Amino acid sequence: MPQNSPSCPPWADSSFGPWAGSCRSGFDFTLYFEETILSLPVLCLFLIALPFRLSYLIRADVTVVYSAVQPIKSVSTLSYVATELVLLILWPINTPRSQRTTATIPTAALSLLASLGVASLSWLEHRNSIRPSFILTVFLLFSSLLDVARTRTLWMLGLSATIPAVFTVSMALRCLMLTLESIEKRKILSFDTNKISPESTSGPVNRSLFFWLSSLFLRGYNKILTLDDLYPLESHLESSKLHGALQTAWDKVPDKNRQGSLFFTWLTVQYRFFLLAALPKLIVIGLSFAQPFLVSTAIAYAGSPNTERNDSIGYGLIGAYVLVYVGLAISTGQYEWAVYRTCTSMRGALVPCIFNKTLRLQSEEANSAASLTLVTTDIETIAQGVIACHEVWSSFVEISLAVFLLARQVGVACTVPVGVTIFVLVGAVCIATPAGIRQAAWIKASQLRVANTSKTLGSIRSLRLSGLNSIAFSHIEKLRSEEIAISRKYRSFLGFGATLGNCAPILTPILMFITFAGVSSHGGSTLTISRAFTSLTLLQLLTAPLGKISYSLPTVAGGIASLARIQAYLVLDERTDSRLLIPNSRSDEDRESHKLQMYATSHLPEKNQLDTVQESEIVENPLDSHDIVASIQGSFTWPDAAEPVLRIEKEKLEIRRGTFTLITGQVGSGKSTLLKAILGELRSFKGTIRVCSDGIAYCSQSTWIPARAIRDVILDHAPLDLAWYNMVLDACALQPDLDVLPLGDNTNVGSTGISLSGGQKQRIALARAIYSQKEFLILDDVLSGLDLETKGKVVKSLVGPQGILRQRNVTTVLSSCDAHVAKYADHVLILDELGTLESAGVGYAKEFFPTFQSSEDTNTLADTSTIQQRPAQGPIAASDCEDLARQTGDAAVYMFYFRSAGLWPCLVALFGLVLYAFSLSFPTIWLKWWSEANEKMPNAHLGKWLGVYAALGVGGILGFLIGAWEILLVVIARSGLYFHTMLVNTVSRATMQFFAKIDHGITINRFSQDLQLVDMELPSAALNTAAHALVTIAQFTIIGIASRFVAIVFPFLGILFFLVQRVYLRTSRQLRLLDIEHKAPLYSHCMETISGLITIRAFGHENEYMHRLRTLLDESQRPYYLFHCLQAALMVVLNMIIAVLAVLVIIFSTTLRDQIGPGYVGVALSNILTISNTIKSLIAAWVTLEISIGAVARIRAFVKQTKLEEPHGPPSAASSNWPVTGDIQFRNVTASYGPTNKVLDGVSLFIQSGQKIAVCGRSGSGKTSLALSLFRMIDIEQGELLIDGVNILALDPEYIRTSLVAIPQDVFVLKGTVRFNLDPSEALEEAAIVQTLERLQLWESIEKRGGLDVSVEDGTFSQGELQLLNFARAMLRNSRIIILDESTSSLDNDAKAIVNQALKTRFADWTVISILHHLDTIQDYDYVALLDGGKLVEFEDPTSLLARDSAFKRLFDYQKGKLSPNLSGE
Repeated sequence: MPQNSPSCPPWADSSFGPWAGSCRSGFDFTLYFEETILSLPVLCLFLIALPFRLSYLIRADVTVVYSAVQPIKSVSTLSYVATELVLLILWPINTPRSQRTTATIPTAALSLLASLGVASLSWLEHRNSIRPSFILTVFLLFSSLLDVARTRTLWMLGLSATIPAVFTVSMALRCLMLTLESIEKRKILSFDTNKISPESTSGPVNRSLFFWLSSLFLRGYNKILTLDDLYPLESHLESSKLHGALQTAWDKVPDKNRQGSLFFTWLTVQYRFFLLAALPKLIVIGLSFAQPFLVSTAIAYAGSPNTERNDSIGYGLIGAYVLVYVGLAISTGQYEWAVYRTCTSMRGALVPCIFNKTLRLQSEEANSAASLTLVTTDIETIAQGVIACHEVWSSFVEISLAVFLLARQVGVACTVPVGVTIFVLVGAVCIATPAGIRQAAWIKASQLRVANTSKTLGSIRSLRLSGLNSIAFSHIEKLRSEEIAISRKYRSFLGFGATLGNCAPILTPILMFITFAGVSSHGGSTLTISRAFTSLTLLQLLTAPLGKISYSLPTVAGGIASLARIQAYLVLDERTDSRLLIPNSRSDEDRESHKLQMYATSHLPEKNQLDTVQESEIVENPLDSHDIVASIQGSFTWPDAAEPVLRIEKEKLEIRRGTFTLITGQVGSGKSTLLKAILGELRSFKGTIRVCSDGIAYCSQSTWIPARAIRDVILDHAPLDLAWYNMVLDACALQPDLDVLPLGDNTNVGSTGISLSGGQKQRIALARAIYSQKEFLILDDVLSGLDLETKGKVVKSLVGPQGILRQRNVTTVLSSCDAHVAKYADHVLILDELGTLESAGVGYAKEFFPTFQSSEDTNTLADTSTIQQRPAQGPIAASDCEDLARQTGDAAVYMFYFRSAGLWPCLVALFGLVLYAFSLSFPTIWLKWWSEANEKMPNAHLGKWLGVYAALGVGGILGFLIGAWEILLVVIARSGLYFHTMLVNTVSRATMQFFAKIDHGITINRFSQDLQLVDMELPSAALNTAAHALVTIAQFTIIGIASRFVAIVFPFLGILFFLVQRVYLRTSRQLRLLDIEHKAPLYSHCMETISGLITIRAFGHENEYMHRLRTLLDESQRPYYLFHCLQAALMVVLNMIIAVLAVLVIIFSTTLRDQIGPGYVGVALSNILTISNTIKSLIAAWVTLEISIGAVARIRAFVKQTKLEEPHGPPSAASSNWPVTGDIQFRNVTASYGPTNKVLDGVSLFIQSGQKIAVCGRSGSGKTSLALSLFRMIDIEQGELLIDGVNILALDPEYIRTSLVAIPQDVFVLKGTVRFNLDPSEALEEAAIVQTLERLQLWESIEKRGGLDVSVEDGTFSQGELQLLNFARAMLRNSRIIILDESTSSLDNDAKAIVNQALKTRFADWTVISILHHLDTIQDYDYVALLDGGKLVEFEDPTSLLARDSAFKRLFDYQKGKLSPNLSGE
């Protein structure tokens, strides 16, 4: 209708409106409103942002090459400028003042200014930006969209057609420019885009709708994804940048112990990530609260007559629904994306901070379980807390708005939901704090279990040899039971919180409508359809955030508790290096000469060791101190010990440059402690330590080998110098070992070097130290695992007269009790039992070592040796789930889980949830009937209506309580113990090949992350999925009843949902598996670093290991981040489907309102509002369920695919006290570590009861393999092995190991006290234990430390003392056979004498098989078994063998320094 019609006054469009009254069919805004509200704000915001963006782009480089799009953009922008200029001219010329408003000319002027900005910005954005412009896209989109109403108004004003036509052209040009600006520039970028994520080059439209993920969806649908198939990580999410910013800020915090310091520091650094989610969340809130107004309008419209004005209102209502629901879909997706981007950035910042702290901790403070729990459980808990933080603040905003709007509908009755709100909030707060405390206790218990599991798996070989396999794993199961019991309290709070949250949507409408009915019955008002469903809609908007708060507050509390744990870790005392570091004062010429000597063929740059030491004092080199590499004077006492363990007070200990110094002494005399002092690892050392060196290399007594290829272990981050590398291999006698391995030096050593013998591990660690070419070499008893032949070759090659360390003037310090090493020493330092420097100098060595000989008396070593073959090892498996249906999943896994939970708990839970879903959904129908009856008979039969309504509410609460109780308390306890027991039974019975091939981190992942999913996420996800699925079905049913025409599209929607989930799941499952798989190397790296912390710091490789951590973290971040992006994309698609459903409902409600009626319109629309949130919650729970059930699938596959030892049955072939006599017979035994690695070849021998057998041979000859065959720890391919006439191949391996006694070379102690280690079954009297310790002369030392209840793992026991404890444990066991694998390698001569005496007395009538490297006590044995290449060369008494020219005699004579050995006699 023209403006000058009688029903439209001339001043109508000059008023604010917003409605234009009766003008233009009564359905239009005023022109002034459109200009001031719809146009001017958009123009102003654009013009404010314009200068900042222009200034950035002007300084940026050109990023694109020429393309045809650029001139098209230029033409369109110039045309846009021209149209705006024409409009500015036409408005004052062609329209009278009465037909324009006071804002018309300013709007036109700003529009022209904005068009000029668009033109300039478009040109610069195209040239200097890699992605479409956000500012331009948003401006063009909203200006075009909001100007649609103004275009309609201008055409209907009755003005000259010129202005409306030009304005329409302007709008068309903006739409064209929007299309052009949305075109991506990836193909025309001037650099390689393969390393850039499509997200980085995507425009706002693409990013809002997640089109950039389409190629990933296609890949995941069509193929098995690998890490290389995923998009690169965005530069803003790289851990190097995130960690650098947070670490810098944290280092500047003055009071790091203040509560919340870490949280506020993180928030200060990453506030942009955190606030990124706030804007879309506010938009979601705004659009959500537009829905009650739409529902009210729709219900009123459903009762209106068919008129032209009402038809226009109907079209407007449809358009409003389109805008609101499409806006909700996009903004919800952006919110989900922003939240998980925040979680990704948090993870990228905190994990390196934890690792960086670990690198700087005191060695005794570093705990692999603690740091592993921090980077796994605590980081995941914090991520959930970050999400919950946004839910908490937004929920308070939603609650406030809902209560305010509700007061307008039901008046005083709105106080009821306010009361319920306060009740729920108070309850949630009351639950949150104790829930956080209980969760922290649960995490701590989980940490303890994982730590024990990790230690057990890392020592599985020694554990099985010691017969402690069952005990160790039983202890782990006990810890698991305690963990489940501790978690019950937290799960109870979780269940109460969930029930409390679900009370709100059920109780609130009941109590409010009861209150309203009571008030209205006395006040004359009544419950109408419009009021009922508008109020119900607002209540739904109120109860949804109430539910969020109920579970978000405990989650936030858990996140805060985890952050507090990380903060407590970050403030632990760091390593304080109290050494005086003196720069080496050699001239540049001398230094260069040294480098040329060290590098052999090429210079290998190494970081100066001084750069890696913190808080140490660096002083100038005093005159005449160049020859002193290190000096030490002072004492050291362990924190809880009364007496010092190291006393170097009377005279200064000095180590001269270029010399070989041997440190020796009795067991527990402080040799290793002294070496740690030189390394700066003793913070409480009282005295002075001076070090003058440009680099230190170190080999620890407990050999540290990371799980890599042998070559990578030796190179240790240094580049390859092939000539020097081969020289090092020869010097360490490693080349023969590598020659027999199928993959050579590319063979992976496995976790903790499990696929290597003890001697091989020591030589590889030694090779690593030598290859580093440091000028100061510290070796802590690294030759104890070598036979004398190999040891002699290695020692002479290194420190002999022509040794490579001698030739290169490397200062070498070795702690050892070996006389064969002492003959090469320039200086010998002897420590007594009190840690006092007793004597120094080569002359004293003859007194300490009875068999001492000078280096000149030694003959030349043989150049060749036969090396034992080890199992072929390939790279560690990249995936432990290769046989799983990575794309399609496996429905059988769900049945597998339900069986673990039990049939009745599942049925009871299902019954409760069905009751809950019915009681939650049916009240809308009941409310419709009630409101319709009220309109006919106000406030009649209130008892009936309210009684049924209340009964439905009680049923809903009761149903949810039943379901929550069964799932959270019963199912978790059953399934948690079931799966852990299954894992324990599998790992404890797995073959040794399994431990050699499967990475330690993968197995630990099953016990940590997968069980965490089973415990924490899977039951809750199952509860929420079942509840929301049932509620969704009920709501769709009600929508179909209310709007039967909409029900026609339900089958099509079902097909659409099916297709969406099919495409989504085929990709998301794979991403989740990749996430799990690429976290395993990250966790393994953390555990390896902690176990080798002293070695890493000694080499100065902290930066290299930090770089490796960041690389692994970034690799794990890629699937983690993309998986959550897929979730956000799924939410957009599902909300779009809901938008289609909502639009269909409103279309049918407007066009067929006479047939549907206001009541069913209210029912349908109120359910549409809730079904969106229900489906969102359903999808979130379902995705979590899929993730969590993947853990069950991995556990199931792990159990099915892991090969177990056989047989598993009872030892029916043996007597109950087997072995009775101790006879052992090998009948043509051939054994191997795998199908192609034979280690025993046709061995036949008979050992009578009570005989003492010495097994001898070179390194790798099969000595250890012979012992392992007795314990069924290698594959016996041929022959028979009988003990007491029973073929052990028919016995359970575990039974064999508990019936025989062994003392392995590698020391293994159980976590606990001395008493528990010596008597783990708690069957012995204390007197028997003390007597055994006294026989080994250990009791006095242990009694001083606190007696039998002192902890073994407090760092106060030396390696030798631990070896004696292992021997004491063997003495306390009952059997007839004992096997010793060089069990005295870390003992001094006095301790060895004590052990040998115990062997003669305690095991006098036992069958003894002893693997010997040192032949000093050979006459104590009845027979010698000499092995070579896995074959039995000789088996005879030692006297006879020494009386003739035997291979053993030649070996014996070699060890005595009389000749070079040649076992073949040629």
